[in-house]
Parts: sequence; C-alpha cells; structure tokens
Amino acid sequence: NAYGRVSNAKKCVEHHHSHLDIAKETKDVEGQCRAYGALGKACFDIGMYEKAVEYQSMKLKLARQLGDPVSEAKASGHLFLAYTALGNPRKAEEANRHHRTLCAKHNLHTIEESEDGVSHIRMEIAEVMQDPDTHHHATQKLMHIASRLG
Repeated sequence: NAYGRVSNAKKCVEHHHSHLDIAKETKDVEGQCRAYGALGKACFDIGMYEKAVEYQSMKLKLARQLGDPVSEAKASGHLFLAYTALGNPRKAEEANRHHRTLCAKHNLHTIEESEDGVSHIRMEIAEVMQDPDTHHHATQKLMHIASRLG
C-alpha cells in the first residue's frame, strides 16, 4: 500500500543520510556520490522532487570531479525524471540531452531503458488510474514517453 511505500522510503532516506555522513567523515568521495544518488532516487520515489534535484545535482557534480561518466549519466537521467515531475521542461530537456550524449558516447542504457525509467512510467500510469481528470494529459505524456522508447 501507499503508506507502507512512503514509510519504507522515509527509512531509506534516513539510511542513505547515514551513509552520506559516514562517507563525508571518511572523505570517501565515491561513497558520497553513491549516497547522493540513492538519496535522490528515494526522495523522487516519495514525491520530494526538489530534494531529488538537489541530491542528483550533487551526484552529478561529484561524478564530474571523479571523472565517472557512468555516474554522471545516471545522475543526468534522474535529473531528467525529477525536472519532468516538477514540470520544468527546459531543465528536463537539458538534463536529458546530457544524459543521452553520455549514454551514446559510453554505450550505456538510457534512463527510459532502465528499471528506474520503467518505474517512472508505472508511476505515471498509476496517477492516471487514480485521477480521471488528468487522463487526457497523462495519456499524451505516456504516449510521448512510449514513442521515445521505440
């Protein structure tokens, strides 16, 4: 049920904050990068999209510092999802363009092809089912996502 998902996600956020604190204390930059990414994903899952952007932006910054294109691509893909959820198409497209460039350059799957992208699509479908007033808009959005998947 939704309550259990939110409750578990909040516990995940607490766990990832602890992971981040330890990584900072030990100056483990790779660990910080992973923790920021995990925090961003957990916040996205419970609808805290601004926080998801904040954490994924930190992951992106650290991934660039580390020269880690895989983590950079993942962060950019998650920023695309978060900016889309926030209704910021300009920032979403910017993040998506960067994400796709990195994926093509390094032969990686795009966010739409990943389990996170599939989960995002499932969330969109669930929203449509719960709110008939948004059916037309959400159907158009889902058709757009589906067309990008091929």
